[in-house]
Amino acid sequence: MRLINVENLKLETFIGGQIPSYAILSHRWGNDDEEVTFKDMTRGATEKAGMKKVKGCCRQAKKHNLKYAWIDTCCIDKESSKELDEAINSMFQWYRRAAICYTYMADVPHEQDIWESTSSFSSSSWFTRGWTLQELLAPEDIHFFDETWSPIGTKEDLASEIEDITGIARKFLLGWVDFHQASVAQRMSWASKRKTKREEDTAYCLLGIFNVTMPMVYGEGHKAFERLQLKIMEQTTDDSIFAWGIKVQGMESESESQTSSGDDSMSAGIFASSPADFAKCGRIVPKAHDPACINTFAVSGGYIQTSLKLQSSDHGVTYGLLNCGIENTTDGIIAIPLHCTTPSAATIREYIRPLGYGPILLSGRRTDYRDVREVRIRVNRQTRPMEMTGRRFWLHIDGHQKLKLHLQEIWPPFSWNKGRAFVTEIDDINREFSRKHIARFTSRAEKGSDIIVVLDFSIDTAKACADYFVIAAPESLSLRMINSSLEYMEPEHLQDKVIDNGNVVVKVSVQVEDIPQGSIFMMRLARTDEKPQTIVDTYYHITKAAEIYMFSRLLREEEIAEATIKEAIDDHAVPSRHLLSLKDELDAVAEKERLLAEERARIECDMRLAKNSIQQSAGMIEGARKWLEELEDRIASHARNLDQMGGADGSANWVETLIQNQLDKQKASRKTETPVSADPSLLSARLINNERSMGGYIPLLWAAANVKMRILRALIDKGADLEVRNPANLYTALIYAATYRRFYALSPFLYRASTWRWPSRQKH
Repeated sequence: MRLINVENLKLETFIGGQIPSYAILSHRWGNDDEEVTFKDMTRGATEKAGMKKVKGCCRQAKKHNLKYAWIDTCCIDKESSKELDEAINSMFQWYRRAAICYTYMADVPHEQDIWESTSSFSSSSWFTRGWTLQELLAPEDIHFFDETWSPIGTKEDLASEIEDITGIARKFLLGWVDFHQASVAQRMSWASKRKTKREEDTAYCLLGIFNVTMPMVYGEGHKAFERLQLKIMEQTTDDSIFAWGIKVQGMESESESQTSSGDDSMSAGIFASSPADFAKCGRIVPKAHDPACINTFAVSGGYIQTSLKLQSSDHGVTYGLLNCGIENTTDGIIAIPLHCTTPSAATIREYIRPLGYGPILLSGRRTDYRDVREVRIRVNRQTRPMEMTGRRFWLHIDGHQKLKLHLQEIWPPFSWNKGRAFVTEIDDINREFSRKHIARFTSRAEKGSDIIVVLDFSIDTAKACADYFVIAAPESLSLRMINSSLEYMEPEHLQDKVIDNGNVVVKVSVQVEDIPQGSIFMMRLARTDEKPQTIVDTYYHITKAAEIYMFSRLLREEEIAEATIKEAIDDHAVPSRHLLSLKDELDAVAEKERLLAEERARIECDMRLAKNSIQQSAGMIEGARKWLEELEDRIASHARNLDQMGGADGSANWVETLIQNQLDKQKASRKTETPVSADPSLLSARLINNERSMGGYIPLLWAAANVKMRILRALIDKGADLEVRNPANLYTALIYAATYRRFYALSPFLYRASTWRWPSRQKH
């Protein structure tokens, strides 16, 4: 194995266990004249554009402390077929053993958002190259780089995006499950959209994916892919290798599995022609092992011999049941179409896989009708049909070349092979055939009109004949239009065998010639001296018939259009009424919205007023609080002054005296009795009003009943009698506080020197 020394860019050769750790490059090859080859490296040539990739790879390897790198363009001597053969068979293992793999994407611009669905990363040609599939799966550690060798991310980082691009499940991408455990069909599907420069490389690039080896034979073309499938069969019992051709992930019905060109007498071959045949096989997985299912293959004499469970469908098609189905489903088995080519009494029956028929999914409910058979299935594709027991009929056209006429088209079209067109086959099933075909011959001469030959085949088991006639037609009339217009021509104009196209008079004849297994209708065009029966305007009759046809057709279409309009008008009434109803609902919604808008405006106005009121109240509260603080300061000041002066009236407890005077005045104002100490000078300072609890006109009781905290504190501090009671009800200050639910505020003062005593029950 040759490796590049990342320090001096020289090639060094290593053998077996001497191979050191190395980085490996995965990339999309450019033009041959751009890539650095083995010869370039040995000569030390560095002028090619591809040298940037070599240096970029070596630069990254040095960053990862690796001394060597391997690059497929320059580490293999491709002029040595032996070395190239060995390299291709070893390529997968070289990528698997690499310490790290650098994937260089020259078509991904720098700093592009790769997570966008339209990013260059998603559409990079690296994902379409056949060889890069194994380069994606084999290495454990992959780092992706853009055109500037700036990192994009690792395989782990980009797993979800790569899964969407390639269709390879993350469990296989990241090695949670060995991808060799995926079915053959699944692995083939991963390569279905990938291309290689050489046809043979379509097979060779998959050797590591299927863990097989085989010699390289460039020049064998598609045979290489067939050899690959044979090699795979030698090492596996996974019969999903035969599931190719599924159109919609194996879920189509039997009718959908047949193409328009299906021919059950032609072998499509047992093997796929390329990985593209597995494009829809990404969900096919092996079923639980069933000993009765196919498990061994033997290839000899151009046939694969094996055991298959067979089942006939409702359409009479025989299917061989494979031991595989659709992922994450328990019901259903993939079945491939088979056509028997040997008598039913044969010990081992031979089959072909018919051309144009694809596999189908058979329901598990029908498995009771299956039987196991030893079968031989033809390997190769056929270039001609198998010999049939029925009688076949063809059409051959001759003579027009000599008249310088060109067979432009036939409608309905035929399938041509070796100068003849297949018409039909008459056997035990198809006993009768009748169909009209129209052929158009054009002239290279300027004045030559188109010659139209109408063939009306009538074939059964007893006879085969074809009525025919010839007409002239303008180029503007299609064969489909001519066919539709023929019924409007006069019968006498549908019998001509001779026609003058303006350059030559042509006679048409049709004869039947028998050959083994069938007959050929020989239609000949030849020059003649006979005069045509039609001597008026050449196009007159068919043009008139076409006009009649179009007139009749347009009348029918007019009737259909009128009926359609009537139906549409009837249908229009219902949505019209519904539209009016919806408009009314919309108007009602608009009115509700208007009322809600008005209500919203009112609420918003009230909210603004409330906010203004709150602001005003807050201002008033703040002003009152400041006023209260000022008053408290002034009250304290005057109280100190009065204390120094010996009280308001000279007594020690001048506060109690002051309050008592106020209470006496209030009592006098109520005219209950003459005040004990009425002082006219204090009447203007109305501390006591008649709406408060008077507390027996005793200062301490009055202060407790009305929660006068400052006065209460002053009275207590001045030595007021805490045991004083209201003569009327014997309430103390504590009882007043409890009675008026203000005990929590007054208790700190009243508990200081008193004991709770309730009035006597005998008295109250």
